[in-house]
Amino acid sequence: MCLSKPESALDGRCKKEVKLLFVFSLSFVFVLNSYFLIL
Repeated sequence: MCLSKPESALDGRCKKEVKLLFVFSLSFVFVLNSYFLIL
């Protein structure tokens, strides 16, 4: 994981990974909400 290596060279990739993870969790929550709304 990028968080265990706080080197400046990996900084750009680390931010990209965190952003990707954030977007993934947001879409996952959205899918769960719409699933429960359908039920």
